Amino acid sequence: MVCDQPVSWRSATTEQFPGAVLDLLHAAGGRAVFEHDGRELSGRHLLGMTRRVAAAPRQHGVGPGRGPALLLGVGPEAFAAVIAAYTVGARVVGVRPGTTDHQRAALPRDASRSRSRTVRRTGRNGPPAAGAPNGMWAGSVMRSISGTKNRRRWCSPSSDRSAIGIDNIICHSHSYRWPARFPVLRATPCQGGAVKRSTLSYTDGTLLRNGRPHRLLAGSLHYFRVHPGHWADRLRRLAALGLNAVDTYVPWNFHERTAGDIRFDGPRDLARFIRLAQEEGLDVVVRPGPYICAEWDNGGLPAWLTGTPGMRLRTSHGPYLEAVDRWFDALVPRIAELQAGRGGPVVAVQIENEYGSYGDDRAYVRHIRDALVARGITELLYTADGPTPLMQDGGALPGELAAATFGSRPDRAAALLRSRRPAEPFFCAEFWNGWFDHWGDKHHVRPAPSAAEDLGGILDEGGSVSLYMAHGGTNFGLWAGANHEGGTIRPTVTSYDSDAPIAENGALTPKFFALRDRLTALGTVAARRPLPADPPLLAPRDLPVLRQAALLDALRATAEPVTAPLPLSFEELSLASGLVLYEAEPLLPPGEHEVTVTGLHDRAQVFADDTPVAVLDRESASFTVTGTGARVRLALLVENQGRINYGPLLGQGKGILGGVRVERRLVHGWTMRPLPLDAWTGRDTARAAAAAPSDGRAGFATAVLPVAEPADAFVALPGFGKGFLWVNDTLLGRYWEIGPQSTLYLPGPLLRPGDNTLTVLELERLGDRVALREGPDLGPSEEYVETFD
Repeated sequence: MVCDQPVSWRSATTEQFPGAVLDLLHAAGGRAVFEHDGRELSGRHLLGMTRRVAAAPRQHGVGPGRGPALLLGVGPEAFAAVIAAYTVGARVVGVRPGTTDHQRAALPRDASRSRSRTVRRTGRNGPPAAGAPNGMWAGSVMRSISGTKNRRRWCSPSSDRSAIGIDNIICHSHSYRWPARFPVLRATPCQGGAVKRSTLSYTDGTLLRNGRPHRLLAGSLHYFRVHPGHWADRLRRLAALGLNAVDTYVPWNFHERTAGDIRFDGPRDLARFIRLAQEEGLDVVVRPGPYICAEWDNGGLPAWLTGTPGMRLRTSHGPYLEAVDRWFDALVPRIAELQAGRGGPVVAVQIENEYGSYGDDRAYVRHIRDALVARGITELLYTADGPTPLMQDGGALPGELAAATFGSRPDRAAALLRSRRPAEPFFCAEFWNGWFDHWGDKHHVRPAPSAAEDLGGILDEGGSVSLYMAHGGTNFGLWAGANHEGGTIRPTVTSYDSDAPIAENGALTPKFFALRDRLTALGTVAARRPLPADPPLLAPRDLPVLRQAALLDALRATAEPVTAPLPLSFEELSLASGLVLYEAEPLLPPGEHEVTVTGLHDRAQVFADDTPVAVLDRESASFTVTGTGARVRLALLVENQGRINYGPLLGQGKGILGGVRVERRLVHGWTMRPLPLDAWTGRDTARAAAAAPSDGRAGFATAVLPVAEPADAFVALPGFGKGFLWVNDTLLGRYWEIGPQSTLYLPGPLLRPGDNTLTVLELERLGDRVALREGPDLGPSEEYVETFD
């Protein structure tokens, strides 16, 4: 329950406002803004209890004109009573995490009690309410102030939790003397008592929308993985699947590539995406991180942040929180103004992301929650973690809806959540109906019947759900992340099709219809929408390739050199992604010499006097070079294959992080050329392609694609080895012959009528043609279902 204007609280002492109280305040469902010694804090108040508790002030003399009231207590209903008090005109003087009769030992030692009696009974003397947090009373405590003698009154609901009348409120009072030193929080009542409610709330295990039972049936669709020209189409397809909401992450690094330069234009126009969803009749769930995982580069964290020496990511480390707060200052108000309570479609916002798989810094997670609330989020907040006690312990917050992420065994996940949070609705925040792919693996698929069966299991449990992914889209440019497993980095492919029900190009798959049948059985309005036709594709054809600049000559001519005694990392070169050409000229005596690269992240092609001699990676970073007694021009072209997006190695640096040794001797005197490929425009690629003659092996090549009417296409590069493909001004992504994918999805909005230029930067072996194919080729497949065994 929320006032039109946030309640302003100011501490009357210099004592720190207890974190336990914030937990309980946030355990409720409304909003308040706190200030302590000039620092703004925040809190939330219980939803769903307001009508029951709001009667207490009127009935028991705490209403308008009755003087100030002081609230004491430990249960979330106590804080609902605060809201109730000021909405009927009472002046709430303070809040304190106190106790009730059954916890007198926790009261201040100098508090003396003179009597105890039941003011209003329903047959027993104030039993503790069931389901109270930490075994404490879910009661509200109020005190009127009169001279030196203070009366305390608290109320708790009877065991009949379905009743909401005043007859089911049990009130008690005590008289005692309270010490002067405690944080007094002064509150200003809402003007006119105007109140708003969070659109989604819950009670007794049931999700409610504006007080009525509701199921959130969402699908993940990431605006940053779909061309803006296709946003409306993909949202329309998602609605036709039978869903009533879309959920999306917000990747920080996509919006703030350079520190301080925050952008919300073009493909980053989150507000436009949200409004388009509303036009399609969809609610919106926003997952602002700041960490998102999502197989996205660096889990969404900017490289300039994670490359800061001493930065402690995803913790309550001060510099990290300060950076998050600055980002949230720019982001969260944009989300807040599009909340359902303000006429927009946003009905829920996620706190962090699967934090229980990473750490257990509760102060950090609480800070993220507080930061969202302080910047205007009044809709439902929730956490999302894996379906194990360890993961839920690390990520869940008291009083905030705890959701689970999983791909199978929904009955187990539901049982776990209900055993821990019996009053909360079951919500699968990510149902993994497919899976992503790594380079060198097979294409992961999940049969439609398997996905439909487990979706049905979630629905049979009465759960709400978000399909991950409903439409996967594409890791355009160099935004694909990586995992690190068994000591090996495993970069994610360009396609994020994820075997989703809506394919990478928007086509409706057999899985679409299998899942739609399950959702249609619920009688949702969205399931009765007409089905859109599959998007048209350009006709298959071959495009001849013009080989142009040789690899090393072109890169040397294109990038500005930086010199240093030892190799510099990508971060030291202020480069988030792309390539760095490292060069040095060590003097080598005659004979064979072993050269070792220390801290190579991730892959290097090695040249001696411009002749290829080796390809290195993290696990194999040594090679042999022949000396002649003269200097050797040693070149290492190092590729960042994607920053790790999950696990303890999040934020790991790129490039050559140690040094380069010949035998035991370090090589000094390095020249580095950083190549920010994803920042290149068509003019940049044209300049690079014309920078030097071709040697016929590797380097730049171009092809021309004439188009009468732009449409989507799938592009293959037969005969090519590994590299990058641009379409006019846009880096489409990586290709690599090891697969699994062998086609790149080309969205029609990237093309223009007439001639379009395709530019290839090939690192190993140039082919002779670029081919448009009649459909995607994501490679040989294997079934995969995550089971958390």
